Amino acid sequence: MSAMIMLFKHPGSYEMHGSRYDYIVIDGEKEGAIEQAIKEGWALTTQEAFEKDKGSEPTEARKLTAADVKNVPSALQPDPLSSNNESEATKAKRAWNEKADKGIKG
Repeated sequence: MSAMIMLFKHPGSYEMHGSRYDYIVIDGEKEGAIEQAIKEGWALTTQEAFEKDKGSEPTEARKLTAADVKNVPSALQPDPLSSNNESEATKAKRAWNEKADKGIKG
């Protein structure tokens, strides 16, 4: 299974973390994919994207490299199909739909 990585640009179309960002998802295991995206202006975090847009260099504590992302053990990377990644709203909607399917109201 490939390691899908989300990258960000500021400003963008989607509301996140108090501002607006665009995002892409790339295969982090594809040779040079992360490095190429970073050269094209994408960032590994929303904070880094915000700072790049404002013309400041990300602080050392926030500066990540492609190697940092690739070295995250797969056990620490979220499984996109896992129910543990569901938001509370999604869980509530799923529970409501399950009740509706069974004909239970309320």
